[in-house]
Amino acid sequence: MFDSPTTNLILDSTSVLNVNGRSLNSRGSAVNRGASYIAQGGSCGTPYLANTYGKHNMMPSPGNLNDMQNNQLLGSVGESSPLDPATAGGGFVYLNLNSIQLNGTGNQIQANGIPSATLPENVVSDLNGGTGGYVYINTQNQYTKNNVISSGAIISAIGGYGKNKGFGGAGGVVVFGKHFRGSTFDVLVHGGGTGFQYADAKPAGCGNGGAGTVYMAHEDMLRIDNNGIITNKFTRLYGQRQNQIDFKNEFMLAENTMITEGT
Repeated sequence: MFDSPTTNLILDSTSVLNVNGRSLNSRGSAVNRGASYIAQGGSCGTPYLANTYGKHNMMPSPGNLNDMQNNQLLGSVGESSPLDPATAGGGFVYLNLNSIQLNGTGNQIQANGIPSATLPENVVSDLNGGTGGYVYINTQNQYTKNNVISSGAIISAIGGYGKNKGFGGAGGVVVFGKHFRGSTFDVLVHGGGTGFQYADAKPAGCGNGGAGTVYMAHEDMLRIDNNGIITNKFTRLYGQRQNQIDFKNEFMLAENTMITEGT
């Protein structure tokens, strides 16, 4: 947590803010499937109603950070019974600054679930992935007008990858506060992929975790993107009652998104 509205934070090309695998929260954990967050974790076989939690536009309250909003601001562990830290969910990033400058390339702010995609499957047992974590970035830009983020910089809250017979965890939640202004850069919140033994299972992508969310409060814009990873797992959204919108079959979003509370 970094709550300093007068501070200009600079991460040079060699610096990384990393809270990968820092959460052992079990709120979205379940047996024989990847952990769930705002989206479902991967699983193949009998369909299930996931214990999803959190909202795409939830913002921390500094006075309520001690209990982390009942664990809504933390990812979930993939293996909770027995607990396996090797499948931990992504942690919590809170940056309330005057400005932010990211000068590097690749993942400079990371809140990913584990195991990572690069962990060899032949050195571990069957593991279900933890979810991506939660990232909140807000800048006041009173002293430095613009945030400077290099085109190669990445902010990520990726789901952990299933290993062997394990399934992928869901992607995390990234929120940019209402005062944030920034250039074009990548934010990755996709779910983790499944272990190799379910890579060809049907329906296609059943073992892969669902997509997390990226919300830009200033534009009131929501992005849901699984970065090309096929999945049949939904991302659950909550909203106020509005006029009904019917998603036709040609919209893939309708197959992987659940909108509740009257929307």
